[in-house]
Amino acid sequence: MYYGIIVAGGSGSRMGGEIPKQYLMLGDKPILVHTTEKFCMVNEIDKNFILVPSDRVDMTEKLLDDYLDPFFREKVKVLSGGDSRNETIMNAIRYLEKEGFLDSDTVIITHDAVRPFVTE
Repeated sequence: MYYGIIVAGGSGSRMGGEIPKQYLMLGDKPILVHTTEKFCMVNEIDKNFILVPSDRVDMTEKLLDDYLDPFFREKVKVLSGGDSRNETIMNAIRYLEKEGFLDSDTVIITHDAVRPFVTE
């Protein structure tokens, strides 16, 4: 099985804005949605996990409901991240393990939410 982990925990503090970069609009939708769509378009990826700070889970769920195609929305789950990038990725791995999704053939692909121009 193939899983995408999209890390979206940044605060955007270096940009000096009030809104984290992943939630800024790029054209007609937020950057996070552009990135998520790219991962959802890869047929080999079975499920994508977006990891955000726990206080942004509900907001991110609503954003995906509002902007992401319903077909793609089924391939995405939002999870709480950790205090660091490594801890965030480990939270996703622990979730996959708890749900019985990990085995010797599992492939996990990680990517930053604010890099929407990723190619297959």
